[in-house]
Amino acid sequence: MSLDGIELQDLEFVAAIREGREPEAFLARVMPCYRTLIELDTQLACPRLP
Repeated sequence: MSLDGIELQDLEFVAAIREGREPEAFLARVMPCYRTLIELDTQLACPRLP
């Protein structure tokens, strides 16, 4: 069985459900990171004029 990132994430998600805990890849945990990435992407895509 191949264990790529998606499969590992799925296994961790199922384990979290079985253990009654929040998964590591829970949306509320990753949203701040996504907001930062979007902000950086916006700044890099639209350089400011002097």
